[in-house]
Amino acid sequence: MNILYNFTLILTGKMNGMARAVAFSQDDDLDAQLLHLKGADLKRALRVLEERDARQRDENQLHDAGRTVELVDKIEVLPDGMMMLHYDSYLAHQRYYDDWKHADIPLLNFGNLRYHCFPSFDNDCLDQNQLVIQQQKSLGKGGLCWDAAFVLAEHLMMTHRQWYPLTYHPNILELGAGTGLSGLALAKFLPCNVTITDLPELLNLMQQNVTQNFGFSVHKEEEKKTEEYQPTHHLVPAFGTAHAKVLRWGVKEDYPPVLENPLDVIIGADIVATIYDAPALMETIYDLAGPSTKIYLSYNGRMEAMFDELLVQVKNRFATVRNIQPFSRNRNPKVFIIELSGKIQ
Repeated sequence: MNILYNFTLILTGKMNGMARAVAFSQDDDLDAQLLHLKGADLKRALRVLEERDARQRDENQLHDAGRTVELVDKIEVLPDGMMMLHYDSYLAHQRYYDDWKHADIPLLNFGNLRYHCFPSFDNDCLDQNQLVIQQQKSLGKGGLCWDAAFVLAEHLMMTHRQWYPLTYHPNILELGAGTGLSGLALAKFLPCNVTITDLPELLNLMQQNVTQNFGFSVHKEEEKKTEEYQPTHHLVPAFGTAHAKVLRWGVKEDYPPVLENPLDVIIGADIVATIYDAPALMETIYDLAGPSTKIYLSYNGRMEAMFDELLVQVKNRFATVRNIQPFSRNRNPKVFIIELSGKIQ
């Protein structure tokens, strides 16, 4: 985002008896600065950045007010009082790409991605077969839907001929899934078996989104379908299957049995960030990948320093590393995808 002003965030607390002040400007590496903040200081810094993004959106709205194109996000109030954003309305204008743009809307309706990615296919129940993802701001970054997740899902669907096996339904694992947007989109609209994974505190949200879109949830401790089937107004059978599990990076007891069920694809959306452990992520990807596994990671350009650190480790473990310009209706210029393959034994 282009911000045409500088501002200074004064953080309370003491360091060597003096008040601390951290200056942020359009030329500073915000990600690197956030690495040095902890606890309440980090929360305050993130709050200021969120408020800055909100001001930018307001400025954009004033700037675009005279245009004739529909530039309003369509938000529906459901019978239970919950708000739901129809994501296509945002894609129609894309006037802003800040991370917090839809953070206060609990439901995001991404519509029928199969229709948009495969318009020549038979798309029965176009209006009913929709991907609806619940997000929860109180869970932090993991509880929200990010541009990189949507971009990754659409890209993989549009380029499925490059990775989708011809003779069987692939096994796909999503790391750091959060809401599960990327993995659930693939399972909703492609014949595949998807497991979305994240930390224990995000398991309930992942399970809710599995139930929301597939009609059942899988509990780690039970390893079976539960009786939680709760039909909703948009719920229809999906093309694939989806399950939610806890997987902590580097914790091998959380790993799925890849020897019994090898993974065809591993995906991760916007999981290279200050709050994540890049070495543990790389270790987990390497441990779970097989000789023919393909890995797709989407990332946002705001995390270039962290991503460079990851690339150093990647090139020592995979023979092929490709930086891909994504195919997606979301045109966020900072989102890219890397493809890894050819695990080096």
